[in-house]
Amino acid sequence: MEVKNINEQADKLYSQYKEYMDFYESKATVGKTRSITTEDIYAFGKQLENYSQWQSFVESNGGQGDLGVLPNVALDVITAANTSSVIPMFASVQPLDDVQGTIWFKNIVAKTNRGNVKDEQNLVTGMGGRQTVASQFAGSTITGEVEATGDGKTTKFAYTVKYSPVLQRTITISIAGTSVKGIDDGEGNIVGVGITKGTINYSTGAVTVEFNDAPADGAEITQAYSTDFEGMDEIPTVNTEYTSKMIKAKDFALRSEIGLFKSFAMSKRFGINPEEMIAKDLVQELNAETSNNAVLTAYINAVGTVEWNKKAPTGVSYTEHKLTFFDALASAEAQILGNAGRMNGASVIIAGTTASSTLRTMPGFVAEEQQNAVLGTHYFGTLDGKVVIRSMALPADEMVIISKGSSFFDSPVVFSPYLPLYVTNMMDGMDHNPLKSQKAVAMQAGIDAPVGTLMTKLKIVEA
Repeated sequence: MEVKNINEQADKLYSQYKEYMDFYESKATVGKTRSITTEDIYAFGKQLENYSQWQSFVESNGGQGDLGVLPNVALDVITAANTSSVIPMFASVQPLDDVQGTIWFKNIVAKTNRGNVKDEQNLVTGMGGRQTVASQFAGSTITGEVEATGDGKTTKFAYTVKYSPVLQRTITISIAGTSVKGIDDGEGNIVGVGITKGTINYSTGAVTVEFNDAPADGAEITQAYSTDFEGMDEIPTVNTEYTSKMIKAKDFALRSEIGLFKSFAMSKRFGINPEEMIAKDLVQELNAETSNNAVLTAYINAVGTVEWNKKAPTGVSYTEHKLTFFDALASAEAQILGNAGRMNGASVIIAGTTASSTLRTMPGFVAEEQQNAVLGTHYFGTLDGKVVIRSMALPADEMVIISKGSSFFDSPVVFSPYLPLYVTNMMDGMDHNPLKSQKAVAMQAGIDAPVGTLMTKLKIVEA
């Protein structure tokens, strides 16, 4: 996947599969919590394209009969699976072009020497979190800059401040432990207590200063000032760059069978195609398992655990005690910030069954209206604007708190589908019963959680 081509490819895929794209945009579960992005369109369209390419390959090799009813329903099934999927709520979906491919992460890299930051220094890395807490880098104000030191004898000093041009009436010169303090008068002169005379060249930052008394040996001569950003040739600069990691798609497969007579009876009685029904059911089960797999991957790689005691202390009502859950949630978010050095906006909460029931009783919880006939991991609602996903894949009383950015390249979990769906007729050799029809459904996708520091666990205890 070429990063620079995502917008272009998304437009192409949208036009190629417009009917499915329109349905996805209007019905996608992820669209209930945020806007559908170009990255969503690209990821969905790429799966449709990968399947179409596979179908063409099978047909060109004389295997069209192996596809059975699949060509009639495949794109519809893939669309339905992506539309109902909750994976984009907590993971970056980065499709693969091959069984083994590359997933991408965003780095923020400094391109200027300023403050405590050096040119080419990583401020934030996609897989490692914040590397540097920048100070006096983007801001115009500089404080605590030491350009000269006293020796107990010298009264006259000349030096140049690090960052110029300097704004008029902003420079202050002082000596720690003394009352000495000089300021510029806006005309290039430095005046003040303990100052005999001095000058500042605002353009170059060159300073001369003479003190009434020689600064003590080792005494630091400190300045604070503001740089004139409008007068600079170049203001502090950072670039967005990308780093990559290899990921390999894993196989997910199921099979089912139905007798010839039963198939005929169902078709006659209900007017349905049993093979089509089997294919859809198998795909639904595969998608449920991949969602659960992604949840478990997040759970296993989450860093640290925060506990919340559900039992109210003596004399405190449970209604009042429930409010302390939000303190625990804030602690979990603080733990992520401490581990990763950043927080990507609103959190996503994936909760086990018991934990989900507890969240539903919390003030600020808004339940998802369509809770009928949901299978597996699914969108449950929001808690104070945070997405809540319910999953039986987690321990019942535990949650995973996830900090996911809005960018395609800024997520702790990555889901990388390669071949979203393929179905084939199965023959088990000579022992296969000719009166039974078998179907095998498979998909290939990579799942990884390379940034575990952007996730932590929250466990409900009762003691």
